[in-house]
Amino acid sequence: MSDNFISLFKKGYFLLFPVFLLLTSCSPKANLTHYQQNRYYKSSQGDTTIFFSINQLDNKRVSGIYYLATDLPTTKGVSFRTSLRRVKRKIPFLIDSCSLYTYPTQPKTYPNRYRESLYQVKTIKNIPFASVKGYWDSYITDDESFFSLVVKGLTATLRSKDLDLKMDLYIPLSNESYKRPLLVCIHGGAFYIGDKENPATVAFCKKFASLGYTTASINYRLGYAPSKASVERTGYQAIQDAHAAIRFLVSRQNEYHIDTSTIFVCGTSAGAITALNLAYMTNANRPESTRKSFFHEDLGDIETSGNNLKNSFTVKGVGNMWGAVNDINHIKTASIPVISFHGDKDQIVPYGYDYPFEIVSKRLGKIIFGKLYGSYEIHKMLKQLKTKEKLVTFKNADHEPHVDEKGVPNKNHDLITKEMRDFFYDELIPEEIEIYRNYTDLQIFAISGGSIHEIEWGIEGGFIISTQNQKAKIVFIEDEENKSITVSGCYNNGLPFYKTFKIND
Repeated sequence: MSDNFISLFKKGYFLLFPVFLLLTSCSPKANLTHYQQNRYYKSSQGDTTIFFSINQLDNKRVSGIYYLATDLPTTKGVSFRTSLRRVKRKIPFLIDSCSLYTYPTQPKTYPNRYRESLYQVKTIKNIPFASVKGYWDSYITDDESFFSLVVKGLTATLRSKDLDLKMDLYIPLSNESYKRPLLVCIHGGAFYIGDKENPATVAFCKKFASLGYTTASINYRLGYAPSKASVERTGYQAIQDAHAAIRFLVSRQNEYHIDTSTIFVCGTSAGAITALNLAYMTNANRPESTRKSFFHEDLGDIETSGNNLKNSFTVKGVGNMWGAVNDINHIKTASIPVISFHGDKDQIVPYGYDYPFEIVSKRLGKIIFGKLYGSYEIHKMLKQLKTKEKLVTFKNADHEPHVDEKGVPNKNHDLITKEMRDFFYDELIPEEIEIYRNYTDLQIFAISGGSIHEIEWGIEGGFIISTQNQKAKIVFIEDEENKSITVSGCYNNGLPFYKTFKIND
């Protein structure tokens, strides 16, 4: 090849070089205006997930940092900086399919149902649930003496009549789909007086409904002749009536959004006696006076009175307010949590083991009533049996320490409500949520527990690659000091949960 040709080629090359530069400078700029600075985005390169953020973006250059999520549990950040004309060649994942990374450091917290008053309350009054034979089912009185009440009732107890038992229902106003726990409240009154609209009982119902419970206050059969057998039979009929009320509610569980696995009962005085016996009395250990004899007809089994409903249920927990049982061995028939409240100077229902109505006459108590095991004795037995229980003693307090002399709820009523709320709350948890790490694959975290309705994940010091069912695949940033993964959500009954798993390098 001649020297002249080579010389001409070189001259031509140098003539083409400016053209080449001109063409290169005319390559289009990448349009990254849709990106927000200092936000993380998720992209991919082959099978590898990439997380990146843009720290600086102008009309010429872009810079930031990216993290490759390989099969290792940690990753290091890699800085990048390039012109907008060279993005496609140097940082291609910036213009590939990307999505905003939305997992927070801390997931949202769910409403604290069953601990906070979140709801307005709707009241449905006088719902009939049973038809029975009895003396009366409501007796509202002011300051009459016990003797006066008994004398008035003597005529009425000569013959029973047809009674339609009714309940008042208190329902939280909510469009949520969660099934709610049920609390049935039973008023006191020595199985002789009282009504479902007792102010303190209504206050319990409204408070628990505002927390998210479906609550009910029931009337039941009252009245007896002055004999032990008559008192026992009336007390037993109260248990039958409470059972009928709950069967009725269970049969309408869909209508009232009731979670039939969490049914609680509470009561004051005679209502507490009824609640305890509803939980612990069986047909085998019911009082002999309730069976057929020369003087009495058989009252039937606990679940056979009031209506023809066959729905079964189990009591989840009992709120015992100055109640008692006539046989402490009944407590051995089941393992049902009980929270008890009682004044240690109670002269109507004994705090320990004694005859009731000491305030009236110990002799009368011996004639009409048998000895009772009060809250302290119940507490001792439950503790011995290792059944969950709690006893709150009101020092130097008499009967009904939760109301003032006019029957208006006082600060003790607020204390009882709070203690009962917290005690029942623990029974609402289907299974305590825990976060576990898969030490075969360190990128995988999972949570235990069933009955989960909703779940949210959050991570500090890393990224969540993906989630499926109750698992999360993650990668942590190696140089981050604080690393943790958090899960929040709620169970099928709306109860919230919130757990954090911290990484200790």
